[in-house]
Amino acid sequence: AAINKANRGGPTALRKPEKKILLAGLNLKAGKRAKIFSDYRAAFKLFQHGIQFLEGGHWKDHYKLSLDLFDSAAESACMINDKDAVDLYSKQVVAHAKCYEDKANSLVSSTRLLLNSEHLMEHEEASFTILAQMGEEHPRPLGDASLDGDIQVMKKSLQNISDDSILSMNEATSKKTSILLKMYFNLTFSLQFTNPSLKADVTLRMVDITIKSGLSEKSSVAFACYAEVLASMGEIIEACRFGRLALKILENKRLGTHKSSVIFTVCQTVMWAFEPLQSIAEAHLLGKKAGEQSGDFAFSSLNRKLSVIVGYIAGARLDTVRGETEEHIETERSTNNPRFGGFMIFSVMCHSHAVALIEGLHVLEADHISNIPTYRVLLAKAPTSPMIELQVKIYALERAYLFRQTDEMSNNAQISQFIAMEKHQLNPLYIHGVFFEGLASFHLARVKSNERDKWIMIGETALGLMRRLREHSSWNWESKMLMLEAERMHVLYDNDEAASFHEKAIISAREHQFINDEAIASENAGMYYCRMGLHQKSSDFLLHSIKRYKKWGAFAVAMRVEMFVESRYGENVLAEGCDESLGGIFEAVEGLSKKRRNGD
Repeated sequence: AAINKANRGGPTALRKPEKKILLAGLNLKAGKRAKIFSDYRAAFKLFQHGIQFLEGGHWKDHYKLSLDLFDSAAESACMINDKDAVDLYSKQVVAHAKCYEDKANSLVSSTRLLLNSEHLMEHEEASFTILAQMGEEHPRPLGDASLDGDIQVMKKSLQNISDDSILSMNEATSKKTSILLKMYFNLTFSLQFTNPSLKADVTLRMVDITIKSGLSEKSSVAFACYAEVLASMGEIIEACRFGRLALKILENKRLGTHKSSVIFTVCQTVMWAFEPLQSIAEAHLLGKKAGEQSGDFAFSSLNRKLSVIVGYIAGARLDTVRGETEEHIETERSTNNPRFGGFMIFSVMCHSHAVALIEGLHVLEADHISNIPTYRVLLAKAPTSPMIELQVKIYALERAYLFRQTDEMSNNAQISQFIAMEKHQLNPLYIHGVFFEGLASFHLARVKSNERDKWIMIGETALGLMRRLREHSSWNWESKMLMLEAERMHVLYDNDEAASFHEKAIISAREHQFINDEAIASENAGMYYCRMGLHQKSSDFLLHSIKRYKKWGAFAVAMRVEMFVESRYGENVLAEGCDESLGGIFEAVEGLSKKRRNGD
């Protein structure tokens, strides 16, 4: 209250220079307390007031106080995305700093503005320049022999350190440590869009700094990103350990300012391997709220985006997906710094895709849907990114399969190859793409006899991934694995096994509440029985798939199946809508659930 009163009076109300310096210092302390609680706007105002109490010659007479105030003002201005203020205060620091380390933090704030405005390559170039000035080496790409060796050394080292030992480490006090971790933290975000193969080395350096220097506000992010590296190497159990450790670090209030970014990273990179995808979607919503509370609006927005995309993969109703993406996009449009030409492309892709499943592929030919551009309109504005190219392929492949467009399947069924080539780390959407690559490949093996062996091999690769993932979470991956098993058996002419896997896939999808998987599995079973000449069974499964597609909200897909049923079995079958013969299959769901609950 006393500081607020003095601030309202301003420096002109005070005559003695020592009192002005005292109030400048009090504002600095108050601003730092506000930062602890993530109130960056209040902190920025307090730092501004503190600067106003400084008199001429303050850089010479009160260097440390001046540096802290201007540096803190630039950093807080960056967090609230006030570009002019960042430029104003960081230039003062650069002009008067006595050494490079003293001005490095303000340079970090300036580079963060490049990241906020989606100038990713410029951000990385500036960041690498600063890191070089601070004695750091350029990150090595995945596949580099020395990096592979260092990762193995770190793995062995951390295996000998308990979680409790890490959690009880002293807090880092070095200013250089804080600056380095900020730089590397920003790079972990931008590199995933531009050069994901460098992210592992950046992550390794963050963990190394933390182990040697102690815990800091960025330590939770360091271990979250390290979990991502382990997951990409197939070390799922160890990845889960460090993902959970990152969340435990957040429980320490003094180190919890990055809750939104840690939830984003942990849920996006490793927890999906164990936790139900429906729960992961909910966790991203918590990350969105945490970002809003802390002022981390970038990760708040990203968590909101992922809550919708993961929800879509988990079978959320398509009208809900459409509504939430439209709300998200409109919210971003209305901000002072809209991301409509860059990162927003990912939400626009999801929106265009969902509407195409609801209304039909013709909507993609328009420039706008519900006043929102279709994804192809934004592709010209979006930054060049392997991530964007991959996600375009994933959505295109899924549409091609659901609408049975053979040529489009063939053109886009290179998801696994693209992930390996660009060294992308797995996440739910990429695995979703591999799953559809498997379905499309087995379909192509049936219709392209001259390429049969090639497509079977690709399909079996996708099936292999689903088998490995199912070991960690039957909830998320069992129905997908069973669908691919069924399609493989069909291609290999093992009809008894194919029939069994088809029906097991439907049971699993129903039990684990993936209505999208249940619809696809039911259609695939119906088409299988149609080829076998079992027409009553075929029509029953196809009619059930229509119901499931409609409940999911994929009305355009349901219409395609309806047209097939009508052409093959007549319109009377559609009118009757009889699928009573499936009752025994669905009764098995409750029996299977009881056995699993009892641990049988």
